[in-house]
Amino acid sequence: MRELRRRIANRELGEIRLIRGHYLQDWLTRDTDYNWRVDPAVSGQSRAVADIGTHLFDIAEFLTGLRVDQVFADLATLIPFRERPVTSSMAFAPTVGPRDRVRVESEDVAVVLLRFVGGARGALVVSQVQPGHKNDLTIEVAGSTKAGMWRHEDPENLWLSSLGHDRDTLPHPHDLAVPGIRELVPGHPEGLGSALRDLFRPFYAAVSSGAPPPDPATAPYPTLWDGVHPAESSAQRGVFP
Repeated sequence: MRELRRRIANRELGEIRLIRGHYLQDWLTRDTDYNWRVDPAVSGQSRAVADIGTHLFDIAEFLTGLRVDQVFADLATLIPFRERPVTSSMAFAPTVGPRDRVRVESEDVAVVLLRFVGGARGALVVSQVQPGHKNDLTIEVAGSTKAGMWRHEDPENLWLSSLGHDRDTLPHPHDLAVPGIRELVPGHPEGLGSALRDLFRPFYAAVSSGAPPPDPATAPYPTLWDGVHPAESSAQRGVFP
């Protein structure tokens, strides 16, 4: 993703026109699948969007440098009743023993249309009831000259396509020798800890150097502005006319 972000910033894709993506999981496909995330008293009113859809929003803005301006979303609870274990339930694990039948009001799926500042459009699909998809986050950014796509379940590849040419698979980022990218741990298998370390490392380096805060559009880690942005957006919630 960092390599794709670099190419977008260098305008190798041209003017950004469309961002499309999905985040699909299957761990809540059955009505006997239950977890604390299903309980709005614990997790809040939103589930699929709040739990995994937010990652798509963050990645779309991170890759393009564009900010979401307006949203139009269709949220659906496809399993209105679930079997809740009387004892505690762990995520992604089967449960045994007696169950209660409870009503569910948080969304299982969401189809979201986006407008970005500057005019680019977006379309995102989020589902936690998609059979056969364990952690399928896929995003594609289409510009006026090229499109780039990345999949979390195939993290070592970045695809670039252009008009009149076959889709190219870029070499492993460690072979690109791009400063700021080559130093990162490759791919997903090393786990979440490595990903968090790669965020904290440049942050701590910036703090220890005493340098002024970086431009949020180019910072290698989330800034305070990134944290404020969603709150500002909700306070000035835009809707399609």
